[in-house]
Amino acid sequence: MTLPEEIPGMMATLACYEGLFGPYHPQTLALTTSLAIALCTSGNSAEGRRLLERAIGDLTKHHGRHHPVLIRALEAWFAVSGPESDVPTNPSRSSALIS
Repeated sequence: MTLPEEIPGMMATLACYEGLFGPYHPQTLALTTSLAIALCTSGNSAEGRRLLERAIGDLTKHHGRHHPVLIRALEAWFAVSGPESDVPTNPSRSSALIS
């Protein structure tokens, strides 16, 4: 589990990855997913969900629907958008994220 004080370091590393590998590289998107999960668990769920949605869209567009990092991002999405979420959890919403 990521501690809240580790989030600034993750953000800095993500910026480096985006510059080094590019924004759509699997390593960059894997770190984006990890950062999003950390943000959600530290109480900044709106920012975390935004990052997850972006990662899911980028992974689907650039790496296909069956990429392992996409599967992890989708698992995280469903974990953070549980029954108390304002995000619809019906199949049409989740398929829109990966279409």
